[in-house]
Amino acid sequence: MSGAGMKVVRIFLTHVMENNKGSGNDEVPDLEQWAVGQYDDTILGLVDQLMVETVDRGMKLIIALGDRYALGFWDTDQYAYKYGIVDGGSGAQKVSDASVFYTSDDAMTNYDHRIDHIMTHRNPLMGNKTWAELENAVYAFEPQNEPQGHMSLASSSWNCDRAGRIKNHLPSGSGIKISTGGGITTATSLADWAWECDNFDIISVHDYGTSASVTVGALVAAKAKASDRGKEIIFEEWGALGWNKADIIKSFATGLAQAGIPWLYWEVVKPGKGSSDFEVWTDEDSWGVLGDGWSTGTYWKRKRGVSASQSDHEWMAVRNAIEAGPSGSPPSQLSDRFAKVTKRAAGSGAGAGAAARHVQKQALGRRQIRRSSH
Repeated sequence: MSGAGMKVVRIFLTHVMENNKGSGNDEVPDLEQWAVGQYDDTILGLVDQLMVETVDRGMKLIIALGDRYALGFWDTDQYAYKYGIVDGGSGAQKVSDASVFYTSDDAMTNYDHRIDHIMTHRNPLMGNKTWAELENAVYAFEPQNEPQGHMSLASSSWNCDRAGRIKNHLPSGSGIKISTGGGITTATSLADWAWECDNFDIISVHDYGTSASVTVGALVAAKAKASDRGKEIIFEEWGALGWNKADIIKSFATGLAQAGIPWLYWEVVKPGKGSSDFEVWTDEDSWGVLGDGWSTGTYWKRKRGVSASQSDHEWMAVRNAIEAGPSGSPPSQLSDRFAKVTKRAAGSGAGAGAAARHVQKQALGRRQIRRSSH
């Protein structure tokens, strides 16, 4: 990934099913796999190793501390059970209304405790520093991936309040940023709840539309507005599919580069899906197109002083890294420990990559919704 120009890998802290998307990964439990408030630090330990792997390659992480779609939508976590989002122990999925999670004082208190646990977790591989102190490894934290996605807005303040909780853990003068986690479209990503919160440094935009000109135009306008407010815009999640998948990706990558907007792609994973779905692997034309996009433009070169010979995009594509298997790793692969499961990390073997992969499971069903939404 590093060799392809990627500078940031985005991950979620959530349960990951075994062999997700046929990738051969090991199952990874959620931080609260067995009960709300009962912590299993397996996933945090895996991310500890992932931090080492990415820092060694000049990369950083964006870490979403939870996933809206674990609330009885694509998966069912302990919050969904505890607060009655699903009935009893049914584990029923595609439940849209998770409003109780975003409005219950008890649920918010418990989720704040989850945030506290994560932010104060110490990485023994990086000087025993807390995650809140690891500015060299973390670009940004997000309270949750796509909070209140695919449901009516139950609370306009939930995400901002959780962002404040995260920010309270950061040392004075920290370079770690707080990101919104995105909405399900450009419009929902750029809604008032994101703009009106001073706790956010980054407004993340997610959208699976196919018109590059329309999307990039909206992002350019948002970028100007964000600049006036001291915020950044990132096109954090998008993808393409179909017979002209590579052409669509190229149109977006070109437009984004010209506009100076950093982006991540959903998603680079082994095995890729070719024209049938969003996933990309190194053995298809879309990989080369993505690489060309990552190496174009000047936004991130200016942002971090990267030399002109290097990629300018801080984010790069896998909105969650490259899922790796026993062979066929990308130009610059992560070590075997990180590789096999990766959240999209790259390489071969098995181990810490599983941690990063927690994010991946999202795409299993979400992509179907994306299609029907556009």
